[in-house]
Amino acid sequence: MGMCPIPPSWSAATPRLPLHHHLLLLLALASDMEDAHHHHHHTMVERSGTQLWASGRPFIIHGFNTYWLMSFAADQATRPRVTAAIAEAAEAGLNVCRTWAFSDGGYRALQTVPFHYDEDVFQALDFVVSEAKRHNMRLILSLCNNWEDYGGKAQYVRWGKEAGLDLTSEDDFFFDPTIKSYYKAFVEAWIEEMASYVKSIDLVHLLEIGIEGFYGLSTPELLPVNPDEYSGHAGTDFIRNHQAPRIDLASIHVYSDTWLPHSIKENHLQFVDKWMQQHIHDAANLLGMPIVVGEFGVSVKDGKFGNEFREDFMKTVYRIFLSSWKEGVIGGGCLLWQLFPEGAEHMDDGYAVIFAKSPSTLSLLANHLRCLEC
Repeated sequence: MGMCPIPPSWSAATPRLPLHHHLLLLLALASDMEDAHHHHHHTMVERSGTQLWASGRPFIIHGFNTYWLMSFAADQATRPRVTAAIAEAAEAGLNVCRTWAFSDGGYRALQTVPFHYDEDVFQALDFVVSEAKRHNMRLILSLCNNWEDYGGKAQYVRWGKEAGLDLTSEDDFFFDPTIKSYYKAFVEAWIEEMASYVKSIDLVHLLEIGIEGFYGLSTPELLPVNPDEYSGHAGTDFIRNHQAPRIDLASIHVYSDTWLPHSIKENHLQFVDKWMQQHIHDAANLLGMPIVVGEFGVSVKDGKFGNEFREDFMKTVYRIFLSSWKEGVIGGGCLLWQLFPEGAEHMDDGYAVIFAKSPSTLSLLANHLRCLEC
């Protein structure tokens, strides 16, 4: 996954680039480009050690997730919600949106079957990118995920089984050569192999993995930092995975509400502090790269946690990152999971902050922005 350049608005008449060029065009944090009509110049966001820079100044991600933008853009009835999501976030001072650029199999899929893509859904993705450009919003486009609703690795394994492959679990996605060829054709996969492949096509674009950040067997002394024993054997390894060549940004998630379901409020905030501090230290000192908290949030769906705790949680995440950045330890930034406009409430997984209904949360976001700018 990477962050993408915001190209000039495309229309249905725009010639379609070959797949691998099209996707890699959307794999940068930002790109040097000039709008021929408005002469507006967007400079490349570059990595320098543990910091991100743009236009000679530090660039900090103050962002949010809204994963469904492409699927909403594919339907004229829901397309206005895409514009609203991006516009309202930009008005609130957010500068990066993370969203899905994949949908495998099923209704309005981008990739309908291996190697075959729906042009209408590609044009929907074009619309998302053009709206982001219009509102000066940078994008992180996720190219794959294990979300069942959007296909992900489960869909790839189903395709493999339908093709007669002897597959036993969804984890065959990471190992089976035919399944990897399906994904490689889509990205034109795994960490070392796919990162190397992406960078062989385009060296200038920043790349991240987008994992939770669980420590693995390469650093047994850090296993106690994980929320539970299982996490250390879940198949990811924060240090080893990020030592793969061509990875530019360290990435973690923070979901103490699901990782520590029976803990009291104070234990959650203590865990967040320890989790973030350790990863910031390791990203800076062991990996030498910026850190991106790609997802963090609290669900208020089941009533266990309310908005007051969610905002305390957010303040904790922002405070820890801000302190480390101000001290010159690390750069990067944080992206809340997730922000919605009105009219998209039916997509709420419990974590959504609805702009119009959350004035105190918007005030919190604005305060973080002021702290970043002072």
